Amino acid sequence: MQSGKQQQIVGYFIEEAREHLNTLERGFLDLQTTVDDSDMINELFRAAHSVNGGGSHVGV
Repeated sequence: MQSGKQQQIVGYFIEEAREHLNTLERGFLDLQTTVDDSDMINELFRAAHSVNGGGSHVGV
Protein backbone atom coordinates (compact mmCIF):
# COMPACT_ATOMS: atom_id res chain seq x y z
CA MET A 1 0.00 0.00 0.00
CA GLN A 2 1.30 3.44 -0.93
CA SER A 3 1.77 6.16 1.62
CA GLY A 4 -0.24 9.35 1.31
CA LYS A 5 2.79 11.23 0.06
CA GLN A 6 3.53 8.58 -2.60
CA GLN A 7 -0.11 8.69 -3.76
CA GLN A 8 0.12 12.47 -4.04
CA ILE A 9 3.30 12.21 -6.13
CA VAL A 10 1.68 9.63 -8.44
CA GLY A 11 -1.34 11.94 -8.75
CA TYR A 12 0.93 14.81 -9.81
CA PHE A 13 2.62 12.52 -12.32
CA ILE A 14 -0.73 11.47 -13.82
CA GLU A 15 -1.87 15.07 -14.11
CA GLU A 16 1.37 16.14 -15.79
CA ALA A 17 1.47 13.05 -18.02
CA ARG A 18 -2.01 13.84 -19.34
CA GLU A 19 -0.81 17.26 -20.46
CA HIS A 20 2.25 15.77 -22.15
CA LEU A 21 0.17 13.06 -23.82
CA ASN A 22 -2.21 15.73 -25.14
CA THR A 23 0.80 17.54 -26.63
CA LEU A 24 1.96 14.31 -28.26
CA GLU A 25 -1.52 13.58 -29.59
CA ARG A 26 -1.86 17.03 -31.16
CA GLY A 27 1.55 16.68 -32.79
CA PHE A 28 0.87 13.21 -34.15
CA LEU A 29 -2.62 14.03 -35.42
CA ASP A 30 -1.20 16.94 -37.41
CA LEU A 31 1.96 15.10 -38.42
CA GLN A 32 2.16 16.64 -41.90
CA THR A 33 2.56 20.08 -40.37
CA THR A 34 4.58 18.89 -37.37
CA VAL A 35 7.29 17.36 -39.58
CA ASP A 36 8.11 20.80 -40.98
CA ASP A 37 8.14 22.54 -37.58
CA SER A 38 11.37 21.95 -35.65
CA ASP A 39 10.00 23.68 -32.55
CA MET A 40 7.04 21.29 -32.48
CA ILE A 41 9.32 18.29 -33.03
CA ASN A 42 11.39 19.43 -30.04
CA GLU A 43 8.23 19.89 -27.98
CA LEU A 44 7.15 16.33 -28.80
CA PHE A 45 10.53 14.94 -27.76
CA ARG A 46 10.43 16.95 -24.50
CA ALA A 47 6.91 15.68 -23.76
CA ALA A 48 7.87 12.06 -24.40
CA HIS A 49 11.04 12.43 -22.33
CA SER A 50 9.08 13.98 -19.45
CA VAL A 51 6.53 11.15 -19.38
CA ASN A 52 9.33 8.58 -19.50
CA GLY A 53 11.37 10.27 -16.75
CA GLY A 54 8.36 10.92 -14.54
CA GLY A 55 7.16 7.35 -14.92
CA SER A 56 10.58 6.04 -13.94
CA HIS A 57 10.60 8.31 -10.92
CA VAL A 58 7.26 7.05 -9.60
CA GLY A 59 7.86 3.46 -10.63
CA VAL A 60 5.19 3.06 -13.32
